[in-house]
Amino acid sequence: MLARDIAIQVPTVTMSDSIGHAIQVMALGRLPGLIVLDERQRPRVVLPGTQVLRLAVPVASRRTRR
Repeated sequence: MLARDIAIQVPTVTMSDSIGHAIQVMALGRLPGLIVLDERQRPRVVLPGTQVLRLAVPVASRRTRR
């Protein structure tokens, strides 16, 4: 058995996609994270869902109030 025999197609985003699009792809695919592709469509980085959401939430909203 080869890797291609068990490989599946997964949703990806590109470095030029918006955070909103990335969140939408994650939500629709029920994905725990995303693979981000570079301009040559090669994997650049794998982002966990928590990091994607952190990028979407403004810094001021993440600060705890005391």
